[in-house]
Amino acid sequence: MTAQFRVRPVHSTEADHLLHLSDAYMHSLYPAESNHLVSPDELRQKAIIFLGGFCDQTCVGCVALMAGHKPGHAEVKRLFIKQDARDHGFARKLMEQLESAAVQQHISCLQLETGIHQPASHALYVSMGYQQIPPFGAYQADPLSMFFEKQLS
Repeated sequence: MTAQFRVRPVHSTEADHLLHLSDAYMHSLYPAESNHLVSPDELRQKAIIFLGGFCDQTCVGCVALMAGHKPGHAEVKRLFIKQDARDHGFARKLMEQLESAAVQQHISCLQLETGIHQPASHALYVSMGYQQIPPFGAYQADPLSMFFEKQLS
């Protein structure tokens, strides 16, 4: 993939195909009770920030930020990169833009839930300064889930 990667807010249904691919991927890894997916409609209605990563005019990645359970907190949701666009640093670029946008929104803490069968995601989060934490908000302990947090400056 040699096209230039651009990050910008997602408009309308531009990322729905990615969310459906993400759903299928997550369902292949985890049982329904361990999937904490947010629907495309809910993202459009409730996301504080919803970013897409584009190569040419094609959305190949996305990530969203939802209101957190405490003031100043927000939850990272639906980070996903299309299979043929992986291994180019696009997830990191999306996360960097998301963090920057969060700071502009006066959000001081990002939290997220991810599954244990996604080591590339864990490595990305740790390399970006996220630390593993206990379940937060409405989440319950789940042997298939991991929870991370990052304090923003």
